[in-house]
Amino acid sequence: MMAFNLKRVFLAVLFLIALASHSAFAQSSSCRETAQWQYASLDGSKVYYQLIGETGQAVVFVHGWSCDSSFWRKQIPPLAKGRRLVLVDLIGHGKSDKPKLEYDLALFAESVKAVVDHARLDRVVLVVHSMGLGVAREFIRQCPGRVEGLVIADGAYIRIPQDPKEREKQKVQCAALTDMFRKQPFKRGVQIFVKGLLDKKTPVDVAQEVTEKISSTEPRVAVSAMANFCNPHFWTEEPMGVPTLAIYADSPDMPQDNRHYLETLFSDFEYHLWQGVGHFPMLEKPVKFNSLLDGFLKRLENRPKRVKEK
Repeated sequence: MMAFNLKRVFLAVLFLIALASHSAFAQSSSCRETAQWQYASLDGSKVYYQLIGETGQAVVFVHGWSCDSSFWRKQIPPLAKGRRLVLVDLIGHGKSDKPKLEYDLALFAESVKAVVDHARLDRVVLVVHSMGLGVAREFIRQCPGRVEGLVIADGAYIRIPQDPKEREKQKVQCAALTDMFRKQPFKRGVQIFVKGLLDKKTPVDVAQEVTEKISSTEPRVAVSAMANFCNPHFWTEEPMGVPTLAIYADSPDMPQDNRHYLETLFSDFEYHLWQGVGHFPMLEKPVKFNSLLDGFLKRLENRPKRVKEK
């Protein structure tokens, strides 16, 4: 009963469906030949990323909480032709360094910026999952004008209550969620958490992979990121003004006005609500996901190009 309550607290408080092998390119020989591991430097720490392709539209993939760049592997072969694809291991995750510091959305956005700058990309499309939505919002704030489009895969976000008592209640609930990972073995907390994010139709192999990979995250990084995700500082509601495609998994815990709320934050908004899928749509239904993503990217390419100011 305790595990069920904690899961409900997370879903109710964060208004999300939440969460978020570098053998990712084994499916395609052409991708395997052109993929390059590189690293950018962020205050002396290495942020690793893979760059696929040398010319064309720049698309940057940002994973969710306690995940890594391999969560996007099913998007690479179908989308690589004629594009530059960048898969980031956020600082603290995957192959990237894991310095002893506080992990929050601003730091993650800085690690994305370090990669984009190192890869010498001007304007990019961000494709983000779960916590990656918060990272994208911070990146847009830090780098105005550099994001030409945003794709959200079951993005996680928080709405800060206006009433002080409700804000305090939310703070307590967020702390209870973080304590789920502090006060018992980390892997057990992850198992409880991930179970609440999956659908009964989620493939068994996807469920196992997600649980194993998230469990392998360094606990101090995961706990810090979860605790700081709840910081109200990151959840102001100014419009982002970026053309956006949003794909969400239907859930009884989702706010009924999820679509309307997101429309107030992003322009040229396209929204899809999927049945029979859990929190990892890019892994659970990759063909359907890739079709929508490819269409959105092509529409962005066909938009009139912005003329740089001199």
